[in-house]
Amino acid sequence: MLKIKIRNADSEDAERFVNCYLRAYRGLESYAFSSKRDVKSYFRWLMKRDAKGVYSADVMIKTQGFDWSELRGAGFVACDSNWFSKYEGKEVCEIHEIFVDPEWRGIGIGSMLMREAISYSVKMRRDVLELWVGERNYRAMKFYRKFGFSSREKNGCWIRMVKTLNVK
Repeated sequence: MLKIKIRNADSEDAERFVNCYLRAYRGLESYAFSSKRDVKSYFRWLMKRDAKGVYSADVMIKTQGFDWSELRGAGFVACDSNWFSKYEGKEVCEIHEIFVDPEWRGIGIGSMLMREAISYSVKMRRDVLELWVGERNYRAMKFYRKFGFSSREKNGCWIRMVKTLNVK
């Protein structure tokens, strides 16, 4: 039996973030950092930008002895509510990162993380949620469209996707 818990990430998650990130981007290296050092610096940058918008997915597994064991850091999302979008001409929530460890894909972790990012954006009273996705990352684009994102600008190998939020 599995339970998935979404929680705010903290500095203790740095190593888990690095390892999960490197596994998640296998095959998509042209869109990602490749060294552990760079990914760790990236994590620190994300936490500095908006620590309250960085979330970790933890998987709780019920073992044969009926005890729960916890795997922390099966996926992450980093949603920055302090981002100024030159395309929108205002502050928006920017999803800098969302990924799930390949071992844990297909059980809803990515969807839970996306819902958390959307909820955080609304809580921060941002009516636009945007992200950039690699032009050949078709699986990710399909996932984002499922949540109401639409493609907008293209810049090099990146496509900007946007979701308008109902904030009152």
